[in-house]
Amino acid sequence: MCSWLEVDAMPDACRPDKLGVMFRFAQDEGSWNPFEKSYVIANTNKTPEAFYSDLAKASYQMFWNGGVPVWLQLKEDKVLVDEVGREIPPSKLAHFEKKLGVQG
Repeated sequence: MCSWLEVDAMPDACRPDKLGVMFRFAQDEGSWNPFEKSYVIANTNKTPEAFYSDLAKASYQMFWNGGVPVWLQLKEDKVLVDEVGREIPPSKLAHFEKKLGVQG
């Protein structure tokens, strides 16, 4: 289910057909990875540049501020990104675990 339909805070401009990115909630409660227990996955039906528009970045920030990590689906791979769409390197994971309330 598209999160644009589920999240009242997402403006009309974030409709997937306008933004070029569709967000959906996903979860894997059995995962050892705290970033995969409950998260948002972003897919694009346009070019990958759609992931980096200002509205897409504002959506990442909204999800992260709500304690929900964001993954971008890039072909066969998915990439964990921060509030502005930058890939999160392993050296920064602890910082983002704190945002999720994970005790290390």
